Amino acid sequence: MIARRLKQAFRDSRYYEYLMSRFSTPDEIFGPVSIKSLQEDKYERKTDGYLPNANVMFLDAIFKSSPAIMNALLTVLNERLYHNGSTPVHVDVHGFIAASNELAQEDGLEAFSDRFITKLVVNPIEDEGNFFSMIDGSDTDKDAVDESLQLNVNVVQEIRENLENVKLSEDARQFITTLRKEIWLRISMLN
Repeated sequence: MIARRLKQAFRDSRYYEYLMSRFSTPDEIFGPVSIKSLQEDKYERKTDGYLPNANVMFLDAIFKSSPAIMNALLTVLNERLYHNGSTPVHVDVHGFIAASNELAQEDGLEAFSDRFITKLVVNPIEDEGNFFSMIDGSDTDKDAVDESLQLNVNVVQEIRENLENVKLSEDARQFITTLRKEIWLRISMLN
């Protein structure tokens, strides 16, 4: 629901959502292999309508996916690139959200998990009315974001280009350091 709401923050967003399983294949996430390209001795995927062509993405049960999918997603998360055959393709990521009912179980998944800037533990819904609203799906797209409040691609690009010009003050750096230490302390207390 959070990802569906996030897509409304952007004008003309392209949304991709998928429920992962251990049987999920790269075709389901990145698109089917192009038969036409194969006939020309090229290994490329048709990515229209799939994750590489989206800018708001949601993958549910993320840790159930295969290592091959997670490795390809590492590049998307880290560098905003997807290697379609021998061609690196820019992925215009505005938001990448993943969910899981479990923590990463296998060794080597830490690198993938670390690519997510924010990790939230979501508790069960306590209020009965809210619970049944979720079950009924009645609030899925309630209160659509007014178009005048939505960000357009040009604004997002301008923000990205100007990020390198932002210099943090010493007070801001100290606050971030304190915040990070507090977060790590609380995480270590949970383990």
